[in-house]
Amino acid sequence: MPHFFDENVLQHPSTPLLDSEDPKTFVDGVLYEIFVPFIEDLMHFGWDCEDKTFQQDFNALVELARGVLYRRFKMEHPCTTYMDEHRNTVDK
Repeated sequence: MPHFFDENVLQHPSTPLLDSEDPKTFVDGVLYEIFVPFIEDLMHFGWDCEDKTFQQDFNALVELARGVLYRRFKMEHPCTTYMDEHRNTVDK
């Protein structure tokens, strides 16, 4: 999985990271950068990340995040239908 951040390279904040030529790979890389450390932190705090139910729930969370990021590129994802149906149920 590609890493977007190299510890030996400083990227200026004004440099865009979006790679619109291959949005699926870009989204996968972003999800990897976000969720791998998240899992590591949960394990550090004693979470049982090998529990089957936890893994299924976590996978649903990752897919929901994937759907949110796909919208940036106007790409379809099954979770976006769910989000559209439930968007107005959140208190504003």
